[in-house]
Amino acid sequence: MTKQVILEEGSFHRGQRTKINDNFTELYGSSGTFTANGATGVDVANTAVTANSVILITLKTVGGTVGAVPAIKTITAGTGFNVAATASDTSVYNYRIIS
Repeated sequence: MTKQVILEEGSFHRGQRTKINDNFTELYGSSGTFTANGATGVDVANTAVTANSVILITLKTVGGTVGAVPAIKTITAGTGFNVAATASDTSVYNYRIIS
């Protein structure tokens, strides 16, 4: 889902528009992609991550030998997370952060 900021006047008053826009990331999360390198963990930079974030990972494009779903190794609030895939996996993965 793509975030569309509500700017126009209409059926929402300013306070409602602000609340809807502010809550979008909380409801739908922040997302992106990363590429496994088949050898070591990958640092994924995303300032939306918190210590309590749930990070969902799905396969986007197969590369190398796909094994188990990559595992989150560390989360650094406000910075990002580190994820490790199986050996020889060079696939591209989607992720979504839900706080």
